[in-house]
Order: sequence, then structure tokens, then C-alpha cells
Amino acid sequence: MLRLGAFLSIAKGVDKVVPQALEIGANTFQFFTRNPRGGAARTIGDAEIARWLKARQAADIAEVCGHLPYTVNLATDKDNLQEFASMVVADDLRRMSALSIEYLVLHPGSSGDERQRAVERIIRLLDQALEKVDASAWLLLETMALQGNEIGSIPEIAAIWHGLGRPPQ
Repeated sequence: MLRLGAFLSIAKGVDKVVPQALEIGANTFQFFTRNPRGGAARTIGDAEIARWLKARQAADIAEVCGHLPYTVNLATDKDNLQEFASMVVADDLRRMSALSIEYLVLHPGSSGDERQRAVERIIRLLDQALEKVDASAWLLLETMALQGNEIGSIPEIAAIWHGLGRPPQ
């Protein structure tokens, strides 16, 4: 079966996304796990999760993908931003698993220093995040346009993948 979707908003509730998807003829979708330009995440309670799971099953919505906010920068050389990035990856993997969402997308980020050091930092921060959580969601590394100091070429993605101590799904 062909899966066709779009980027939709969960601002009014993850359980409210299914009607949005059906209205546009989608049977899958992607959404930001929290504010794409900030770090705040709305609380998703048990009742909302139950409504989401019921609506999703009834509509045959499959292979949903969460997307981390753009503020998550695993390549950064700034300590406070590294802590934030690792925390958000772990937290959102937990959230996706609680919602039975299959995938979580992230951009590796950009760095002001040498590319290899940035790749090593990404590996370290992903390892830290993955150690904190037992998640069912797959972590997807998305390539980037490679403008300026962006990390995310195919060889860099491969180096990150192979460098992880515990490869994610």
C-alpha cells in the first residue's frame, strides 16, 4: 500500500492529528516533537495517548515520524547546548516510544570547529542519550545541505552510525 503524508502539527494534541491527516488524504505524517525553534515540549498525558492510539488504529495510520526541533545541535562545541541536545534526544525517544511512534528524525547539526571533532561529539552525545533510554522508536539521521559548518554528508552519517557504542535501530 502506498503511504502518503505531510508535516502536521500536534500543537492541539497528538490525538487531533488523525482527522487532519484524513482530511488531506494522508495515511502517515511527520510532526515536530516540540517547538521547532525552541525547546519546550507539551505534556502528553495517558488519556491523550489512549485517544491517539485508538484514532490511529481506526484510521490505519502507519509509520509516523517525529522530528526533533532545529535547536537540537549535537555537533556544537558549546557545553550548555550539548547537554540540551542529549537531553532532548533521550526525552523525545521516550515520548515517541510511549506513543508507539516508529521514527524520530534529527539533523546532526553544525559546529564552529573541525568536522571530525564535531562527528566525534555527535557520537558521544548520541551514546549518552541512548544509554538513558530503552526506546522502541528508530532514530533517523537526516542529511543536511552542508552549508557552512553543517555536519551531515553521507560519509559523516556513516561515521556517526558506525561510531556509536550501541547502534540504534
